[in-house]
Amino acid sequence: GGVRWGIKSEFLEDVFTTNDYAYTPGGKAINDPPVTPYLITEFAGCLANVWQISTTQTHIEYAMLHARIMDAICGHEKVSGGIGWCAFDYHSQDWLTTDGIQPWGLMDPFRAPKLAAGIYASQVDPSVRPVLQAMTRWKVGDQAGFDPNETVMKEGHDSPLVVFSNCDRIEVKIGGKLCGSFEPDRKVFPHLKYPPFFCTNLGHIWGPSWLDLQITGYLGKKRVIEHKFPASQEANVLEMTIDDKELIADGSDMTRILLRHTDEYGNQQPHSRLAVTLELHGPGTLIGPNPCALVGGVAGLYLRAGKEVGTVTVTARAPSMQTRQTVKIKIKKEKRKASF
Repeated sequence: GGVRWGIKSEFLEDVFTTNDYAYTPGGKAINDPPVTPYLITEFAGCLANVWQISTTQTHIEYAMLHARIMDAICGHEKVSGGIGWCAFDYHSQDWLTTDGIQPWGLMDPFRAPKLAAGIYASQVDPSVRPVLQAMTRWKVGDQAGFDPNETVMKEGHDSPLVVFSNCDRIEVKIGGKLCGSFEPDRKVFPHLKYPPFFCTNLGHIWGPSWLDLQITGYLGKKRVIEHKFPASQEANVLEMTIDDKELIADGSDMTRILLRHTDEYGNQQPHSRLAVTLELHGPGTLIGPNPCALVGGVAGLYLRAGKEVGTVTVTARAPSMQTRQTVKIKIKKEKRKASF
C-alpha cells in the first residue's frame, strides 16, 4: 500500500490505504471503505493542536478524538487497522505554528508524552504492564467550568474524572475517603479492548480544603497500580533522566537528557517555565541551551560523546530548588568486529 488523501482514488496496490479525516463531532468517525483490504494510514492528528502547556480539557478532548476513531476502526469489519497521526511533534515548513513545530503528536519533539498519550499506553495487555493515568493536573482552578462561589465540585471541573487504564476496575479516594469504584465505559467504547473510565459524583470540596487524590487499579481482586496527586499546590522536584548509561567515544554518539519539574508523586507541572542550569565534567558536550527553560514543565537536550574515554558527569540545578540532580555516563571505546 501507499498513502493517498481521500477514498476516491484508483486501487493500485495490494492494500487500499488512505488518510482518513472524516471525523465529525456527533457524526461518523471514519469513512466506509470503498474496497477491501483497507488500511487507514492517518487519522485524528491535524484535527487539533495540543501542546504540553495546553489546558487539561484540551488534552482530554484530543485523547477522546483518538479514542473514538480507534473504537470505530476496531469495530468495522472491513477496516484492517489504522495508524494514528502522529507519535511526535515535528518541525515543519508547512502548516506552521508560531514556533515552527506541528503540535499534533502524542509526545512533544523530545519524546516526552503529553497527557493524551495515555489512551495508547493503556491499550497494552496488563500482563505486560498495568497502566493507570488520570487525565488531570489536580490543581485548584486548573479547569474551566467551576464557579468559585459554589462549595461543591460541579461538572466541568475535575468531574467527571477521566482515567485511562487497562485494569478491570479502579477506586477513587479523595482525602483518604473512598468516593467510588468504577469500571471501563464499554457502552460508549464497545470495541476498544481497554476503554476509558469516567468517574462521576466525586463531591470534592473546592478551595482551601483541597485534598489528596488517589486512584488505585485492580486486576480481579488484586491491587496492581496507583496514581497519586498531592493536595498541595507546591511542586519542588527537579527530575533528570538519560536514555543511555554508556556512549561510544567516536565524537558523534549521543543520548537524550530529559528534564521535568514534578510534584512529589512525579506529576509534571504544565505551567512551569523553570530555568535549569547544567554543569558538565568529562569528555562530552551538551547540545542545547544552557540554562535550559522548561516548557510545560519539561525540556530535553542531548549529550554528545567526545573522542576520549572516561566518565561524563552532568549536574542540573534550578534557583528555586534546594536539591541538585546528577547523572553519570560512561564513554568507552567501540568494540571492533573482526573482519574477514
